[in-house]
Amino acid sequence: MLNPAQTQALYFVADGTGGHIFANTLAEHNANVRKWYAIRRERGEM
Repeated sequence: MLNPAQTQALYFVADGTGGHIFANTLAEHNANVRKWYAIRRERGEM
């Protein structure tokens, strides 16, 4: 990407729809990871 958006986000994880969700703090990131694992369990991937 030649002109990335200005952001404070340090973390990212898949969002379950083919995209990503970004987080500014480790606590937010960990919550997003828990959501991703829940999606994977629902899909039978784990």
